[in-house]
Amino acid sequence: MVAAGNSLALNRGIQEEQVVPARYRQEFLTIAWEQIHLRTSLIPFIEHNDANRALMSSNMQRQAVPLSQSERCIVGTGLNAKRL
Repeated sequence: MVAAGNSLALNRGIQEEQVVPARYRQEFLTIAWEQIHLRTSLIPFIEHNDANRALMSSNMQRQAVPLSQSERCIVGTGLNAKRL
């Protein structure tokens, strides 16, 4: 399942719209934003990526080793502060 990270950030504060557009096996769905993992929303421009590439990127973030001196991101998704 692929959804845009910026749609999670924009729709979270809106009470009347608690669903986000997502793509699953070439079909567009609307799902609750709680069903999408935070790791997926940290991938910038995920709505323009192939689904397999986005899944690989999400798995690589799970396996990543934290840095001893981290640097600020150049490209952000709006949910970078929530991951801490």
